[in-house]
Amino acid sequence: MLYRDIMNYIRKLSCFNADKKCRDCPESGFCKYHQVSGGNFDWSPSLLIRSSVFYHQVAGPGEVMDFNFFFIGSGISFLPFIELFFQSHSHLHGIPMILKGFERTSMDETPLSAKGIRILTPVESADISSVLQEMVTCWNDKYQADIGLSLTARNRLENPVRVSMPGFRTGGREIRPKGYAGQVKELELPAFALETGIGKWNFMGGGRLETESDS
Repeated sequence: MLYRDIMNYIRKLSCFNADKKCRDCPESGFCKYHQVSGGNFDWSPSLLIRSSVFYHQVAGPGEVMDFNFFFIGSGISFLPFIELFFQSHSHLHGIPMILKGFERTSMDETPLSAKGIRILTPVESADISSVLQEMVTCWNDKYQADIGLSLTARNRLENPVRVSMPGFRTGGREIRPKGYAGQVKELELPAFALETGIGKWNFMGGGRLETESDS
């Protein structure tokens, strides 16, 4: 998984005590890996990859793949790590790879009111308004993101179903998303959420959103 590879790469470059668990490490306050990974995933990390990447398993010869990275607030300081990762890796899981370039844009915070939203991959609660609010609050508090979010209604999943996703291990910790999926009649959300997904597992493809116009 690309995300795991990048996180392990950042940890390898920045970790002072690789034999210790992050939460027990006295250097965690200064550690770049601890910063970017949300305290080794105790809270939402400041680096996300667009969820569609996780479902594209095979690249054909000559195929161009777009990897969409989202740096939350102060997380933009980790852009050089991503550039270095691709510059120093000529293969990705056995597939020859060359980096063609980067394009930078800002996340669109325009408030939307979308109807017929489907949550395709796990979120931690059926209370979708709460999931959104907690995600943005974390980003603002931990990464100085300064994202405005004003929700005037409480929106919950209709007939939520329990779902899970394949996990991965990094920083001595197993990450296994389990939660809820389903549909919301109407949802207030910032435009970028349609790209980043929502919830505590959106960094690895959780909280994927699909609107009526997407289907």
